[in-house]
Amino acid sequence: MNEKSIVSVVKGADVGSSVRKAVELIGGIRKVIEPGQTVLIKPNFAVVAPPETGIVTDPATIDAVIEVCQEADPAKIIVGESGIVGFDTAEVFRGLGLENRFERLGAELVNLDRDKAVKVDVPNGTVLKTAKIFKTVYESDVVISVPSMKTHILTAVTLGLKNMKGTIPDSMKKRMHRIGAKRKVRDFELDHAIADLNTVIPPTFTIIDGIIANEGYKPGTPGIGGTPVQFNTIVAGQDPVAVDAVGAYLMGFDSGEVRHIAYAAERGVGVCDLNRIDVRGEDLDRVRRVFLRPSLDGVVFDFKNISFLAGEGCSGCRESCYIALSGMDESQLEKMGKSVVVVGTDVNLAGIDEDSRLFLVGNCTISNDVNGEHIEGCPPPGIHVRKCLLGQY
Repeated sequence: MNEKSIVSVVKGADVGSSVRKAVELIGGIRKVIEPGQTVLIKPNFAVVAPPETGIVTDPATIDAVIEVCQEADPAKIIVGESGIVGFDTAEVFRGLGLENRFERLGAELVNLDRDKAVKVDVPNGTVLKTAKIFKTVYESDVVISVPSMKTHILTAVTLGLKNMKGTIPDSMKKRMHRIGAKRKVRDFELDHAIADLNTVIPPTFTIIDGIIANEGYKPGTPGIGGTPVQFNTIVAGQDPVAVDAVGAYLMGFDSGEVRHIAYAAERGVGVCDLNRIDVRGEDLDRVRRVFLRPSLDGVVFDFKNISFLAGEGCSGCRESCYIALSGMDESQLEKMGKSVVVVGTDVNLAGIDEDSRLFLVGNCTISNDVNGEHIEGCPPPGIHVRKCLLGQY
């Protein structure tokens, strides 16, 4: 019988003691780090947002992780991040007040966007056959993923596995979001790409910062965020899939419900079956809280000259369209002219003005027996949809 993956769950508002206890419950930091090794801590510092929003990892959590790591006598500790495409990582660091913060604890803050990238094969990749990874990350002996705990409008949750997207250059991030934009490989290609990436650069250790978590979706929030949740929870372990599976369960998602976690388990990165996980610390069902799912339900589309029609199908394409349209300024919306944006199948197109441009978004719109400008993907990412709507491809 295979040995179970160990995951710790700790409740408490004091982040320092909670991180320390979570690490102790899995066997201590020396189980993760050997003396003289180089440690890369990968937070979620992708956008500028106050820590109290739960959108980013609280820098205080990184402080606590550094202090625990120092007890293993590593040669070097690096806190490295590459922000979301379109964001200047240096400006994000300044906006979060990170300059010189970690140096006082003996760690170096590194803007990975200034790093070289290493191209590697993805032997078991489903949608990725090669990947570019920042050299600093690839050559580190230990990689610790420290994500914030939050839902995500495209991937249900963003925890330790998805947090590894910050270890790759922008060109690679765009590629992961556009796998299905021109040629359908698999449904939910982004989830497959996240799983593929973690087959070649899985975190050695994951510590989920759920002290202040985030749920749902509020248009206009940084990083496609939602509403903060005072959850006072830390989740930790060496199996990145098991840690994410436990984190997702605590957020109200059932085992296997989050696609990229299930795909990563299928690829052998770790286990997502809770029956095969040794949970230490808190009882999961006592801690569990059903987080508000990120959704466009109740969001009103009110764009001048632009109509939006949704038929049968998943919500991914609707969400991508809203993200695309809400990111446009008035001049860009005017540039689109009179347009109709369609997602899903079995859409009633009767009465559409013949002078309107017709955009069919998502692979399943192929079944609509109409002519229009097709934007492929399952779902296509919002940034790709926006560029197609604006004729930039």
